[in-house]
Amino acid sequence: MSKIFAKNLKAFRASAGLTQEELARRTGIARTAIANYESGRSEPTFEALCHLVGVLGVDADQLLMEQDFGIPYIYMRQVTDDEAALLDAYRKADEVYQGVALDILRQHKKAVK
Repeated sequence: MSKIFAKNLKAFRASAGLTQEELARRTGIARTAIANYESGRSEPTFEALCHLVGVLGVDADQLLMEQDFGIPYIYMRQVTDDEAALLDAYRKADEVYQGVALDILRQHKKAVK
């Protein structure tokens, strides 16, 4: 798992526009551990993997399995251009703006029910 996981973790972290330090802060995992995962020197615990999946917004299989990075995973799941742009903007936004966006969508979901 190490080489595949290391490659995928680094690719998805970079795709999310996160440094190792930022990923460490958001997951609560030490930056040195993130660096060790990306170099293949160590593998995450199940708990750490769950934190990585949550912050990166990917499925565990995306981190653990061989990927074709020629086509971004988001497009393989038939996401519209607007949805992809929204996700990209969300990932690049400060946490405060991410929270505001989520609150708006949650309020809309409740109003539509």
